[in-house]
Order: sequence, then C-alpha cells, then structure tokens
Amino acid sequence: MKPAPFTYCRPENLADALSLLSEYEDEAVVLAGGLSLLPLLNMRMARPEIVVDINRLDDLASIEHDGDYLRTGALVRQAEVLASTECQKSVPLLIKALDFVGHYQTRSRGTLAGSAAHADPSAEVPLCLATLGGQVELTSERRVRLIPAEEFFLGALTTDRAPDEMITALL
Repeated sequence: MKPAPFTYCRPENLADALSLLSEYEDEAVVLAGGLSLLPLLNMRMARPEIVVDINRLDDLASIEHDGDYLRTGALVRQAEVLASTECQKSVPLLIKALDFVGHYQTRSRGTLAGSAAHADPSAEVPLCLATLGGQVELTSERRVRLIPAEEFFLGALTTDRAPDEMITALL
C-alpha cells in the first residue's frame, strides 16, 4: 500500500517543530529514522495531515554521559549506539538487544527514540528502556517532562505522549 496524502514539513529548529505539533496535534507525526513510522503510514494505520521531519535538528543527535545516566537525543541512530564505547560500557543490555534489530541498513537509519515513540511490542528498545528503569524526555511548547518508561508505555502501540509533545531524548 501507499500512505494517504499528507503535508511534509522539515523545520530548521526545535521551536518550529514544536510549533507545528502544537498547531496540528493529533494530525501530526514526527519523522526521525522512519523505520517504525513508514510501515504505519504505508498500511494506513497512521493517517496524519502533516509529517514533521526532524532530521535537520542536529542538537537532537547527541549521546551524553553524566555519571548517573546516559542521554541519547531523538536523532541518535541505533548504529551510533552500537559503535559508541560509552554506550557499550553504560548500557550493555541495549547493545546486546540492538544486535537483534533488523539488519545493518535498519540499524544505520533507525533511531532509539523512534522505536520508543511507537511502543512496538516486538521492538527491543522499549523493552530495554523499561527493563533498565529509563526515562523518556517529552518536549512541547508548554513544557519539558521526564516520564519513567514503565509509565510512558501504556500498551501495544500506545504511549503517554500528549499530541503536542515529541520525544527529545531517552535517559
């Protein structure tokens, strides 16, 4: 199948992306790697009015370690995590799990946050995030909030993300 028609937007900064999400709410979806989203669009399980492509938001592509936690931005690719010595030391469970994610092409494009955003019950990243006691950073024009993974994932393909929020990082 092919996706239903939608408007494609590629904002230059986080403020513009959040503005679009605030304006369109339930009619908007965020595109990072697209490996979780594109099948939903193609099967028409998601029929947004607008797709907000965040790939130009370089400030969301960092991996940071602060003694107590590892923070991966929304654009951190699975392959980057696998190659990171910091991630190998800090989250060995995630490293082992990512070996089971698709193939090289999937891991080179797919993001950790994208996998978490869709709460796919067959995905490794949400399971690791919950198992490790991780948190999801959600950002909107109204606020930034941290929510424990066990509270973020409500069920298969269902999360506690508000329509105007997007995942900006996983901790």
